[in-house]
Amino acid sequence: MFSDLPKEIEEEILSRVPVESLRQLRATAKRWYHHPLFRDPKFIKRHFDRTPPSKYHKAIVLHEFKIQSMSSYLFHRRISPSKFLLIDPVSNKKVDIAHAFHCDGILLCTNTKDNRFVAWKPFKGQTRWIQPRENGMMSSYRSYALGYDNKELCRSYKILRSLEDQTVEMYEFKSDSWRNLDGVSPGGSFESLGVSLKGNAYWISRRGGAKEYSLLEFDFSTEKFQNHYLPFNEADCLGPYVLKEGLNNLALSVVKEDRLCLLYESKTKSKNEIWMSSEIGGETGSVSWFKYLAVEATPFYTRHVSFYIDEEEKLATCFYNHERHMQCLAKYNKFGDVATRKGLPGMDGYEGFGWLPSTACGPIVFGYLPWFD
Repeated sequence: MFSDLPKEIEEEILSRVPVESLRQLRATAKRWYHHPLFRDPKFIKRHFDRTPPSKYHKAIVLHEFKIQSMSSYLFHRRISPSKFLLIDPVSNKKVDIAHAFHCDGILLCTNTKDNRFVAWKPFKGQTRWIQPRENGMMSSYRSYALGYDNKELCRSYKILRSLEDQTVEMYEFKSDSWRNLDGVSPGGSFESLGVSLKGNAYWISRRGGAKEYSLLEFDFSTEKFQNHYLPFNEADCLGPYVLKEGLNNLALSVVKEDRLCLLYESKTKSKNEIWMSSEIGGETGSVSWFKYLAVEATPFYTRHVSFYIDEEEKLATCFYNHERHMQCLAKYNKFGDVATRKGLPGMDGYEGFGWLPSTACGPIVFGYLPWFD
């Protein structure tokens, strides 16, 4: 019997079992579900160190309510009729995706028809539809995010939802229920699209006046917000969301499951910069930054920016969506070492995709989705 084995042998065996199999094992009995090893930091690190390195899809793009590969979007401008289709199981019709948040290979999507969420693995075709609380309306959202408790080996996903009245709500997949997070507030505005790294969610936030910017983190383990510093002079930032004053673009991205990246485009200094963080999840919990890329440029100012970093090529691909006069203008730009050498599209200016109705979403890029075997 497994229970008769010495503790050291049991731990050695479990450290070699894939996480998916451990998740199935936990469902068989209370003994396994509450096994202390699955929350032991030393065991989790040991298991992680023995896990083969993840393989990743490079990037996908959400644009005009649909998902497609970034290469197809940039160079072919078409969508495969059979790939990346999200189907509503009730109506059996294609879903128009209004927005999405990426975590661990899962896209948490909203749609244009109702206020349901859907957690979707686009490369496996698996979905889970989630009904919001009756008092929650999509129009009142400030932001939402998908994450998980990174203090547990077997991931249990949660949805964070922040409303306009500063109320914060949490949905847990394992209990299929919503609850309020009393006494929890972001304490500022969300000034960028959110990203996920190692189970936690991050945004650029503004507290108080227009010059008080920070990196806002939500920890799904402790269910608390905390702020970290950004690597530039706060006086340089005059509010990317106020077009008459907005002299900068600020955006976040991630590289695999290792680091955060920050895009900083400054009109006053006529430059584009990419900053990369230290490895997230260290003992101190602090975030330090170093400059990864920098080029002289005249930024294209907009409310909505997302970008993807190809770490191997040291190349940034940035997507912009500028709303004006009930229409939106989608553009992209490339810069970096390889782009400079090869003269790739976008290096001599911004490549545009024309004006679209203001109801159209994107382009928003999601990078480094895990490759599921």
